[in-house]
Amino acid sequence: MKRYILLFASVLAFSFVQGQYNIVWNFGYGTPTQGASTTVEPNTSTSTLERQQSAGSSDIITLNEESSGYADASGTYNIQLNSRSGATINGTTSFVTFTLTPNINYSITIKNIDFGSWSDGEGPTIYSIRTDLDNYATDVATGALNNNSTWAFYTNTELSITNNGPINIRIYGYGATNGGTFDTDGNWHLDDISLIVVSTSLLPIKFADVTAKATAGGNTVQWSNLTESDMSHYSVEYSTNGKYFKEIARIKPTKNDHGAASYSYTHTTPETDNSFYRIKGVELSGTILYSNIVTTTSTGNSGRIQLYPNPAVNGSSSLQIASLPKGVYELDIVNLSGQTVYKQSISHGGGGIYIPLRLPYVAGMYAVKLNGKNTQIIKTVLVDRR
Repeated sequence: MKRYILLFASVLAFSFVQGQYNIVWNFGYGTPTQGASTTVEPNTSTSTLERQQSAGSSDIITLNEESSGYADASGTYNIQLNSRSGATINGTTSFVTFTLTPNINYSITIKNIDFGSWSDGEGPTIYSIRTDLDNYATDVATGALNNNSTWAFYTNTELSITNNGPINIRIYGYGATNGGTFDTDGNWHLDDISLIVVSTSLLPIKFADVTAKATAGGNTVQWSNLTESDMSHYSVEYSTNGKYFKEIARIKPTKNDHGAASYSYTHTTPETDNSFYRIKGVELSGTILYSNIVTTTSTGNSGRIQLYPNPAVNGSSSLQIASLPKGVYELDIVNLSGQTVYKQSISHGGGGIYIPLRLPYVAGMYAVKLNGKNTQIIKTVLVDRR
C-alpha cells in the first residue's frame, strides 16, 4: 500500500550545555620570555602568562629553584619574580596575570585556581587573587605564603568567577621585606598554576526538518540539529497512537561543532499504518529536548482532515491533516461564547501535520480553527469531563 510523507518542520530551543576542563601552566618547555599554558580548553582561548611590577629584568622563566615537595610538582622550569615590599596591595605590588576568553556563544566559570609557590626570607608572605570584573578591587581568594625557601601548593576551591567575555586574573604576592632590591634568582617563584573551568554554551539546540516517510523498506525518519554542540546522543522514539513512545534507535552525534548536522533512520518493523515518531536529544550535561511529533499514514487518508479522538479523552485530542501547504498558520480554540481560550502560531514546512491540542478544562463544545494564507480549517470538538 502506497503511503505519503507527513512533515512537520519545527524549531525548538534550549541552552546550558556544559563541559569542565583543566587549564595548566607548568612552563615545561622553558622558553625564557613566554608563559603559554601547557593545556588547552576547547571552548576558551588562553593568553600567555605575564608578570608585572617585578623589580629588575631577570628572565620570566627560569630553572632556578625547581618545584618539588608537593604532589605532581612538574620540576624544571618555573616563573620567577622580584616581589616588592609592602604590607598591602598598591600600584607597585608584584603579580602574575593571564586572560581567559570564552569562544563566541560561550560563557565560562572559573571554579578553582591552584598554584605552587616558593618564597625566600625576603619574599612575599601573602597572596591575593583578583580579577578585572570589579577592577581588581576585592579578593576572590587570599592566604598566607610560606617564605622559608621551600615549595608549597595552594588550593583555592569553590570559586565562582563567571563571564561571557574575557576574564583577566591577577595573582599578587605582597608582604615582602626586600624593598624591591633586584635579585637575579627572584625572591618569589610560581609553578603548576592550575584552573578548573566550566564552559557553558549559550547557543540553543534547534531541531528542524523532522520528517517521517514511508518507503518500501520501512518508515524513514529524518531530522536536523541546526546548532549541534555537546550532544551525547539522539533517541528515535516510536508510538502507535501519538501518546506513548518507546526508543527504537540511538544515534551518536557526528559533528558537535555548533553547525548543522542531519540524520536519517529507517524503522523496518512499524506495527501500524499510522506510525508516530519524535526525536529525543540528550546533551552531555544530561539535559533532554524533544522534537515535535511526526507521523506516516496510508493512501486512504490523503487529503483528509481528522480531529481525533472526539470527544476528547482526558482533555486530549489532536488535529491531523494529511496534506497542508508550507506556511505560517494560526491555531485558535474558541468556546461557544466566541472567546479564544487558546492560541498558537505554527511554522509548517509543507506536507502532513499532527498538532496536539491543548483543550480547556471546562466541559463543552469548542471550535478548532486553523488559518493561513488561502487556508481555513474549522473543526469542532467535545470536551466531556464526566
